Amino acid sequence: MSIGINPQINKNISFSQQDKGKSQRLETQVQTKKNPNDKILKPAVLLSAIAGVTLVVASIAKGQGVNIFKDNHFSNILKPHKWKLNDKEFKSIDIIKIASGSIGGGLIAGMALDKENAAAKLREGFQQIVGNIMIPVGCVTLGIESYKKLNEKYKIEAKLPEIKSSKILTQVIKSAPAAFASLVPLAIGILGGNWLANKLSQEIFDVTDKREIELGDFSGHLDDLCLAAMLINPTSNIGHVAGNLVPIALLVSGFESGTKKKQPQK
Repeated sequence: MSIGINPQINKNISFSQQDKGKSQRLETQVQTKKNPNDKILKPAVLLSAIAGVTLVVASIAKGQGVNIFKDNHFSNILKPHKWKLNDKEFKSIDIIKIASGSIGGGLIAGMALDKENAAAKLREGFQQIVGNIMIPVGCVTLGIESYKKLNEKYKIEAKLPEIKSSKILTQVIKSAPAAFASLVPLAIGILGGNWLANKLSQEIFDVTDKREIELGDFSGHLDDLCLAAMLINPTSNIGHVAGNLVPIALLVSGFESGTKKKQPQK
């Protein structure tokens, strides 16, 4: 008994495969089609993020008695420790404001020049402000304030032993509880912030994928680390360093938000 193969079926299969191949090539071409604004996207987003940060920092400075635009301090806009009458470092709420200015500025330019990826940019901005800024800053602030109250009440540092032969070792011992009270909440904030931001963004933006923690995310944690270092060693000059670096580091959040593109479908 012989089994025959209908040539018409083969022909249909062939056409079907050809159509599928054409469809895949067309889809690839659409995905790889470049936005004519891509060449100016990154510099435009960066400039817009800088503008957002500048406006917010100027507002914070004005609240401390300095009008940067009128007092001839515009060149020091990103150097808060050089402002007159400024003897304080950034507060937690200031960090959130600056990050919001950076992200807002980055999104304005990014979405105007790359409308096709607007949803991806909005999601990235949400991830940045919630997962990389608000939750970690909140956790570190809570840890620091809680430790200050406990140390004031129970004199934790005063009860720790002192090594007379080594000031450095004594400082390490005295700083250990403060380090624990600030760095542990920071780690919790980074991991918990990313997890919660993912959960919320999946609901808000109707997506199923997860955004993993990226190297650039740690720029948003710079001020958290500076706050922790100030608590560990209050006599250090880390506050001035933070005053210079924090506004610049937070530009990364705005840049990442404004330049984000949707991931190609697998």
